[in-house]
Amino acid sequence: MIDEERKKYLQQLDDTNVTWIALKEVLDEAIDMGVNSALVDGIDPNDRTWRSGYAQALKDALATIERYRKCG
Repeated sequence: MIDEERKKYLQQLDDTNVTWIALKEVLDEAIDMGVNSALVDGIDPNDRTWRSGYAQALKDALATIERYRKCG
């Protein structure tokens, strides 16, 4: 899929679109779980770094989707 097609389809996911609402809820939940698991006491520093990176990657992906949805 080319960039223009991606933009076209993602722009159809407005704030009332149930597919977008479900996707955003899943991503928000995964981000929250990643952040919360990184804050747990007693985990290895490497695990903490990985879990923080996981949460940040999901936040970045969500921001990219939002940018595509709102461009136009």
